[in-house]
Amino acid sequence: MLGVKIDYHMSAWKKTLIAGLISYIDAGSIVAGASGLSMWQDYLGMSSVQMGLLAALSSNTGGAAIGALIGAVVWALVGMLGYIVSAVGLLTAFLA
Repeated sequence: MLGVKIDYHMSAWKKTLIAGLISYIDAGSIVAGASGLSMWQDYLGMSSVQMGLLAALSSNTGGAAIGALIGAVVWALVGMLGYIVSAVGLLTAFLA
């Protein structure tokens, strides 16, 4: 896939490092979303209930659910390294 050789015998350290890096990306998006919502609350004069509903129905929450479903299918089809390459490629495509 994409000219990348898949290493099925990857060391436990490498797997741990990759999982940790993915966790940093996830945490960054959560923190950015939470800080952005608190700034919007003051600017737009929204109540705490309105902000809670917005946070619960935001794209981050929906994106996590959709991403988990798609990610599970991709993982089952191409394995761990293929999944990581696909996820990084899609992230790069959407951010570009």
